[in-house]
Formats: sequence, C-alpha cells, structure tokens
Amino acid sequence: MSAAQQLSRSSDSGYETMQVRPIAGALGAEIHGVNLKDRDNLAMWAELRRAFLEHQVIAVRGQNLTPEDPMNVGRFFGEPRFYPFAKGMEGHPHMTRTVKEPEDRHNFGADWHTDTCYLKEPPRAVGARAADDLGQPLHAAQRRERLSRLPTRDAPADGGA
Repeated sequence: MSAAQQLSRSSDSGYETMQVRPIAGALGAEIHGVNLKDRDNLAMWAELRRAFLEHQVIAVRGQNLTPEDPMNVGRFFGEPRFYPFAKGMEGHPHMTRTVKEPEDRHNFGADWHTDTCYLKEPPRAVGARAADDLGQPLHAAQRRERLSRLPTRDAPADGGA
C-alpha cells in the first residue's frame, strides 16, 4: 500500500464529530463537518484539539466568524496571550491585524512571525483568519481573484501611468 493510500485510509481514524483529512505526510490537516460557533459541543472541541495535537496545523474552512469568534475558539486551546511587539486591534487586544494597504511599501507580515518560544509562558497555538477589509471571511476564489489584481514585481504599482 502506498503512503498516500495509508494517509487517506487513516485520515478519519477515530473521529466521530468531524472528518480530518491530512494535508501532507508530516504536517497539517483540513477539518470538515464542524461549526466553530457551537461552544456547547464538548466532544467536537475535544476532537478538534486532538486533531491539532496530532497534525500541529489545522485548517477549518467555510466558517462565518465574527471578530469575537476567533477568541472564543482560541479559548478551547489555551489562554489568550498578547503578542509583545504589536498593538492589538481596538476592542480585540489579543488580535493583531496583518495587512498591507496599496500605498504601503512594506507589509507587517514580512517580518512578523509567531515563534514566541522565548516568552516565559509562550502560547500553545496561534490562530489565523483570512478576511477582507470589512472582516468578512475570504474564500479561495476571492483570494485568487484579489491576488490576480496585484501588480507583479516587474510592473509599477500604479499600472505604469
């Protein structure tokens, strides 16, 4: 049996509240069939945490989350921590907005990273969420379309005008 067949065969191993599909052999899984707004489904949260521990990176797509929801999700994994080198968002001090505006020459994400293991109590996990300017989740097609409108490295940002 090939490694890919073994992965696909074991992808749902022991999960009752969700489907867990490994993304790659060494790291990562996509989670399907969960509702991250359902804070009462303790069995689902236990399995989601187990999937995180087993795969180290998990992606849960198709969630319609408010700005408050990522904090609620995060609490199932551990206590929120402040990122010491960036100011949190207004009303959401534990969340850092990473964005590059069209007029910005440098983006925050170029130097930003989450390996804060030097802290006395480093965070257990880091959450990330793709959203548009209004905080709405971006789906893959929207991200591809927006990326296609960005200038290439060789083209001037103003389109050559």
